[in-house]
Amino acid sequence: MKSNTHIVTISKELRFLLFALACACILWPAKVEAATISVAAGSDAINSDSICQLHEALVNISDGARTHADCVETGSYGSNDTITLPTGTITGTGGSGFPLNKPAKVIGQGKGVSILDNSGFIATGGSGFTDDFTFQDFTALADGMAVIVVEDARNVTLQDMEFELTETTGNPAFGLNTSDSMNINVYDSYFKGVFSMSGSGFILGLGVQADNDNYDTNLAVERSTFSGLMRGITLVSDGSGLPTTLNATIKNSTMTGMRSLESFGSGYSMQSAAGILVYTDADAPNQAVVNYTTINNTFGPSAASSYAVAIMEVNGGDAAINHTAQNDLYATGGEGDSTNYHRFTGSGSGISFNTTSNGGNVSSDNSLSTWLNQSTDKHGQTSLASFLGALSDNGGAVPTLALLEGSPAINAGTNVAGLTTDAKGGARVLGAASDAGAYESTFGSLAGNSANNNGAVPGVPKTGFALLLNNPLATLAGTTLSATLLWFLSRRIKLRRFW
Repeated sequence: MKSNTHIVTISKELRFLLFALACACILWPAKVEAATISVAAGSDAINSDSICQLHEALVNISDGARTHADCVETGSYGSNDTITLPTGTITGTGGSGFPLNKPAKVIGQGKGVSILDNSGFIATGGSGFTDDFTFQDFTALADGMAVIVVEDARNVTLQDMEFELTETTGNPAFGLNTSDSMNINVYDSYFKGVFSMSGSGFILGLGVQADNDNYDTNLAVERSTFSGLMRGITLVSDGSGLPTTLNATIKNSTMTGMRSLESFGSGYSMQSAAGILVYTDADAPNQAVVNYTTINNTFGPSAASSYAVAIMEVNGGDAAINHTAQNDLYATGGEGDSTNYHRFTGSGSGISFNTTSNGGNVSSDNSLSTWLNQSTDKHGQTSLASFLGALSDNGGAVPTLALLEGSPAINAGTNVAGLTTDAKGGARVLGAASDAGAYESTFGSLAGNSANNNGAVPGVPKTGFALLLNNPLATLAGTTLSATLLWFLSRRIKLRRFW
């Protein structure tokens, strides 16, 4: 009888094991085939020299085969292939970039370590929005060309990228230009313009542009810096096809030194400089909608002898532009024709602008005062720009504009749920409240605020382990009580050897 019981128990255990194995087989993800190709530094070309060049690798991935024998992949071609860039510089021939027609990752060894000089990508997703493209950890130098152009993709990711854009050819220079792509994510990336201010006008230098004509788009930009360009971020929804919505969230980012030779005072111009430009146009009301949220961004001064606007909204007709701002620092306006906000309205009966404040915004002029009207918003802070340091490496992945001691932006913000770091990766909040802008300053934090908080450290609760910081006497009493209790328990359960 005992033996039979044992057999029954084993049988139950075996059935459970088989059931678990079946579940694992069902739920375990299928193996995804993927190839990796490492390319060489030097002048990029297609030839048979036993050296794998970038252009050859891109052709192989697009073809899903070893079209060019110079590039030998590891793994099998699939739906998530990777090109690994080398240490050193790959020099291209300029032009429109190389086609990439399958989902892929292009990953370097780090900014300033892997460098692409006048070489770019035209990535095109397939039908059904199933293709993902990732560009990570390299520097791109571009003269009058678009470095990365993406169309009809599901996900586009830029991570730890650096773009140095210039123009000597009469053609515009872009960092990232996307069209009808679903999700665009830009993190820890630096877009730098190196342009001469000469001639009668100024050719385009653009950081990130998201354009949707027929499909909804979501853009996220975090901890990124745009400097010396005509425009940092451009959001375009023209509603020429199906009704579309473009949603954008921009956090902990810096737009500074925007530059153009033309004034926007007489209206919108393609030569107008802006930290963020929003352009909409539609054939019918609500056919094109742009919703964008800006949180803890710094809009620095325009370039010397130049005109710029922190945020420009252009509604060409029958479209809606909705902006929500929180803890932004607007220091572009106040000199010449430069201003922090400019709105241009075209024709149409369905034109809609909505600007909403969640508080904590600080502005150097009064161009936003009508709409950013919470009690914690500040306008007409004419000294704001003078309390910004030079764009420099203050730690983190991108250069930032530090807040100098005495800045009106220090402790001027409102706390944002889930936002625990600033543009440089430092802790936020350090003082009595968040600082406005992308940079969280140490001025006015901890000891600087303790006198106004009865000796307590701001942001630290007065219970639990935090007593160690905020109430030394309570900490001593609690420690003594804990030690006494531990001694008593050790006596009761014979654990003296651990005491």
